[in-house]
Amino acid sequence: MSKRSINLLALILLCCTAGYGFFQARTLMRGPVLTVTSPTNGTYIDDDIFEVSGTTENVTHVYLNGKPVPLTTKGTFTETLTTPEGYGTLLVEAENRFGHHREERIEFFGAPGNNQEAFTS
Repeated sequence: MSKRSINLLALILLCCTAGYGFFQARTLMRGPVLTVTSPTNGTYIDDDIFEVSGTTENVTHVYLNGKPVPLTTKGTFTETLTTPEGYGTLLVEAENRFGHHREERIEFFGAPGNNQEAFTS
């Protein structure tokens, strides 16, 4: 092998290694991903309790109104809350191991107990 072909091979290997490194680092550059699937913004909740659920990627911690929420190994979370009466907001925050932060604010209107049809004589 000539010196020129060795240099070309080294350059190709260097480019492949750098490309692979950038490909693997894409998740770090993108940061945490947070999607709240339930409830949606502007929802009217007429049950006494409701469920907050969502999915995450590249996340180590999830907080709901400042309290930690457990994550599954697939990056999903579910938390059951009591429905407040009137206007309410939820702040869902996600954080990765490097301290990068993502948040989603959900606004809703709660009217617990409206669906109960109890008549007394």
